Amino acid sequence: MDNASRSAVRLPEPARIDIPSGTALVWTISARLVRPELLGVLSEDERTVANALYASARCRFVIGRASLRTILAERLFMRPESVPIQFTPNGKPFVEASGVLEFSVSHAGDWVAIALTTDRPIGIDIECIRMDVPVIPLAARFGPSGFADRLASKSPDEAAILYWTWWVSQEAALKACGERLTKLLSGSIARGVDIMPLPAPAGYVAALATSRS
Repeated sequence: MDNASRSAVRLPEPARIDIPSGTALVWTISARLVRPELLGVLSEDERTVANALYASARCRFVIGRASLRTILAERLFMRPESVPIQFTPNGKPFVEASGVLEFSVSHAGDWVAIALTTDRPIGIDIECIRMDVPVIPLAARFGPSGFADRLASKSPDEAAILYWTWWVSQEAALKACGERLTKLLSGSIARGVDIMPLPAPAGYVAALATSRS
């Protein structure tokens, strides 16, 4: 890998998170770090996708995919743009040549979160705590029994934090299991996973999940 490719994304130091089977590395990366030259780290198909997105979504996509490619390339000893990222029918990214590498990506607002481990399937999710969303009806429709009543007993700010904290835990779990978000939207609650909250930037919540199988 040449020096230009290695330095294309200036990644922060990852947090080391203890998980039941070992350790996961978690990067939280500002989408504001995006630079035009990062497009050169993407595949041709990814550049096409990026160019079709509106500005803020393009920044998240480019920094997220360029960062993921950089992280994987350093471990696979290849150029970032050459990492053969593929997707399962449910949209979970993987690299067949990576052997034991398991990874997950999420982005929201100004932030991208990436998790990596070498043991078992992993999922990560980060979300903005949106105060403008009516969370009690959503909790009644998608959440576990009694969840909406619990939120109704809280202040609006507390209810929003509780709802989005629950949401990221479930979406991270679905990613660890390789399931689509539609499973959560259909009322199914993720099972067979270990879930833990993660530190997140102000105004955001995040969670990490690992599959038990």
